[in-house]
Amino acid sequence: MKKYIYITFAAMTMVLAGCKEKLVDAGQTGLQLKISAEGTYVDKVVKSSSSVDVNEFLVSVEKKDGRYSKSWVYAELPSLVELSSGEYNVTVSSPETDLVAWDQPSYAATKDFAIVNGVVTPLDMVCTLQNMKNSVYCSQHLMDQLTNFNVKISNEDGYLVWTAEEVGIYTEENGVKTITKEPSKRAYFSVKELAINVDGYRELDGTTANLTYEIKNVAARDHHIIYLDAYVTGQASMTLSIDASVNDKTVDMVLPGIDPDDSNIDDDIEVGWGEPEGEQPMPDPASTVPYMEWPANPDFAKMDIVANMNVELMVYAPAKIKGFVVRVSDNFLPAIQMLVPGADCLDLIGDPSAIEALGTMLPVGDQLLGKTEVAFSLSKLVPLIASVGTQGEDYVFTLEVTDEKGQQLVKSVTFYNPVTE
Repeated sequence: MKKYIYITFAAMTMVLAGCKEKLVDAGQTGLQLKISAEGTYVDKVVKSSSSVDVNEFLVSVEKKDGRYSKSWVYAELPSLVELSSGEYNVTVSSPETDLVAWDQPSYAATKDFAIVNGVVTPLDMVCTLQNMKNSVYCSQHLMDQLTNFNVKISNEDGYLVWTAEEVGIYTEENGVKTITKEPSKRAYFSVKELAINVDGYRELDGTTANLTYEIKNVAARDHHIIYLDAYVTGQASMTLSIDASVNDKTVDMVLPGIDPDDSNIDDDIEVGWGEPEGEQPMPDPASTVPYMEWPANPDFAKMDIVANMNVELMVYAPAKIKGFVVRVSDNFLPAIQMLVPGADCLDLIGDPSAIEALGTMLPVGDQLLGKTEVAFSLSKLVPLIASVGTQGEDYVFTLEVTDEKGQQLVKSVTFYNPVTE
């Protein structure tokens, strides 16, 4: 049985302002500048932010015709920057310049302005976060199962690595996470696509444990919170969550698991984070299991069935889709069998009857086969439940996606048929 974790985030804003007294005489010409830094990376689990001293920020003023250019540290900026009339640009940034670094948030702002003779031009610059934050947490169970492992995050500009001693640790009971140890450091990256690599060895038998995952569609102020876990059911998962103050989405990654019972280990069965060295080929480190997103409902919460509802799902399969099956709960199966007689599920690639009957309602056949990314809509099928289903009941659709490497995604979405008078 696959187990999924859904994380919901809250957002807040912290303003860290610098204040400088600037007294000037009437009739002077030049620039008066005040700056502040705004924004933080916050979520329900990790409430942390880095202190910011705007007095250390760098200020650069340039004339657009190229005849003037000068820079200061904000603490040393004159009360009045005397400038000749003309068009200018001012850029303010935090002093850190590393594109990839530990515990180093980056702030910046830029603005065009004009200087007029006999006038003091005041500017109030608000610097906002420019990079991305990354935090790594491992479950206590995973910590017990793996040894000598590390978690590496990288992009085009560099990489950073957490050891087992540096990651955060959490426990989970009845779906509630409890953080028992915060990460000893957090990584900050330039805004480019990220890759996550986990490498280690199982404590039980020394076999390798590794996985690879990619984070796309990144943006400034993203906080990627990576949870790594292993379950006694034989399933392991990595959940990537992004701070909802920027992107409201959750990505679930389900991977072959770790069985903590030594008696259940069978070296001839392809399960586990890695296979015994010398007996089975290592998995392709560039492969990624399929995953699914629901932009309009990021936490996949149960949704009431209404007219014109949005059930636009995104299915990603980097190793290309080979099989796509949709299963429905028993209370909707009779209605499906009216469309596809005798079907106990909808094989949207391999069943010609399902392809013919549902081609106007769902992506089918070549619209799915071999694709790495599919916009999969249930918006035409689900509303039928309101007219043929029973009020007050839940209706479940389970999507089973298999890629060309045999990796599988099994994901359920639940809808409620409300009682109407």
